[in-house]
Amino acid sequence: MDECEKCGKQFSRGDSLSRHMRTHTGEKPHKCVECSKAFSQLCHLKRHIRTHTGEKPYKCGECSNRFSQQGDLKKHMRSHTGEKPYSCDECNKAFRQSSHLKRHMQTHTAKQVSPRNRGHLSPYSISPVGKLLRSPRKQTREISKIPSKVKEDSFKQLKKFQAQIRDFQTDLDEPRDEMAQQAKDNDKRVKSREAEMIQLEEDLSATERDEMAEEVNGNFASKHYQALQKDKRWLEARLAKLEVEVEEEQSNNEILMDKVRRNGVQMEQLTTELAAERSNNQKLLSQQSMLDRQQASPENTGHLSPYSLSPVGTESQKLLPSSGKQIRKISNIPFKVLDAPELQDDFYLNLVDWSTTNILAVGMGTCVYLWRGCTGNNSQKTRLCDLSCHGDYVTSVNWNDRGNLVAVGTQKGYVQVWDAMAGKRIFMLTGHSARVGALAWNADILSSGSRDRLILQRDIRTPSVVPERRLAGHGREVCALKYSPDHQHLASGGKDNKLFVWNLTSVNPVQQYTEHLAAVKAIAWSPHQRGLLASGGGTGDRCIRFWNTLTCQSLQRVDTGSQVCNLAWSKHANELVSTHGYPQNPILVWKYPSLVQVAKLTGHSYRVLYLAMSPDGEAIVTGAGETLRFWNVFSKT
Repeated sequence: MDECEKCGKQFSRGDSLSRHMRTHTGEKPHKCVECSKAFSQLCHLKRHIRTHTGEKPYKCGECSNRFSQQGDLKKHMRSHTGEKPYSCDECNKAFRQSSHLKRHMQTHTAKQVSPRNRGHLSPYSISPVGKLLRSPRKQTREISKIPSKVKEDSFKQLKKFQAQIRDFQTDLDEPRDEMAQQAKDNDKRVKSREAEMIQLEEDLSATERDEMAEEVNGNFASKHYQALQKDKRWLEARLAKLEVEVEEEQSNNEILMDKVRRNGVQMEQLTTELAAERSNNQKLLSQQSMLDRQQASPENTGHLSPYSLSPVGTESQKLLPSSGKQIRKISNIPFKVLDAPELQDDFYLNLVDWSTTNILAVGMGTCVYLWRGCTGNNSQKTRLCDLSCHGDYVTSVNWNDRGNLVAVGTQKGYVQVWDAMAGKRIFMLTGHSARVGALAWNADILSSGSRDRLILQRDIRTPSVVPERRLAGHGREVCALKYSPDHQHLASGGKDNKLFVWNLTSVNPVQQYTEHLAAVKAIAWSPHQRGLLASGGGTGDRCIRFWNTLTCQSLQRVDTGSQVCNLAWSKHANELVSTHGYPQNPILVWKYPSLVQVAKLTGHSYRVLYLAMSPDGEAIVTGAGETLRFWNVFSKT
């Protein structure tokens, strides 16, 4: 217990003692911002502020009257309940308010007057009886002649009559006092408001008055604040969705316009390149025929040229082995072209993949098609699934390592797993709230990336038993997923221009690379150097970057001059192939680490958005527009 040093009063709490001490010290820390009046208690300040704001938080449940003070509401409620807590100790009469009891008590104290004052009435008396009835008996002999019993009865009736008059007057005064008090409070508030308005008009400029008016209007509209906040949140969500749709629409419009502008340019380039190729072939043929004629002439058989410095004869030179390795030539004409109608022109999707069993899976519109024997002359096309009955579209495809199962991502956020040999769907996985544009297998673990910014990892052996792993880190759509050759790390690229590396245990990225200036869709792990990762950026970046994930260092960077859509490493040599967008839509082959361009293949009229490599590592397939083109790019030797 805390005790006051001044008056000895005890308190159970220290803050109560500190508030009590202000009654002794006179301290008033709580100051009104309107009139600068100070108060010792916070509750007193709150009651005072209501005189400025006119707030009446206490409402009567019977007649809907409102009061600024809780005590006023209690007094008012007694007019409904009939409660009269204040009673007189003399006559047991009860009253609703203490002021009425005090007024009543004066009627008792006025009776107790001294004998010398009995002949005089109180100036405050309300009795209609004059002095003669209250004067001493000896002064009025007529009264003395009245019988004593009659006189006593008259005095009793007179006292009863006086008491009834006083009670009637008291009952009339109660509502009158309440009305007078309310009128007085209203006058105070009106005068306070008038004084404030006069002061504000003198001190505030026109601009400040406008601001004050807006603030007042905002106070009147405060009751709609929550509804407006709810509408604001809905509008923000709708705006974000519309921004995504507008961005996609703008991208599609740019694509269409570029297609129209560049069709003529592409045709002219192709014509020029074909003409140059024919001219080179004719020159080579003419030179070869001239050399054959010279070697076949009798005069040159067995004889050295008179200008030759070699001591070895012509016949001996034929016996010598070939000098050096032949230069590899990559054909700039595809060896096969397939039609692919409804192949979506969307940078963030992955709709082409080549299995280890030499089956090509392609997502076109609502269907997934399979081509068997793509590298041969006869290829068979079959339809694996059709999502049109569900009103859905294919947004990604990916084969597992054994080549018997293909995962299909959809526009509605589902992931389906199909048995390619049986043509049956064996799993339907949920969990994403938006389209699934990227898939990657790691043995029986299937990873999926979505526009909802999440990466989900699920074991297809027990999808309903083992809970999924949720990898959250990207700020926008996940558009690329690739596992390292040792299956220990997963690389992910997103529309937020970030490249993340994840391990198999943590739900947070172990490495983050943020140097790209556009979306990162092109990702490829090197099969020749452990920890080497290549990534490519979109239109705003146009660069291929190389990373050492063992040391978390950036190694090299090359500016390609166009959007980087895909990357793939050769299985046999330290080379990689990249596909690109506008302006030329090329396919480039690079030597690593020199980053010398080995070949440049052209022919697509649209962005080369899709790329897959054959199981033998020699051929690649590229998808653009409504065609699939097959190229012999790498060799085993």
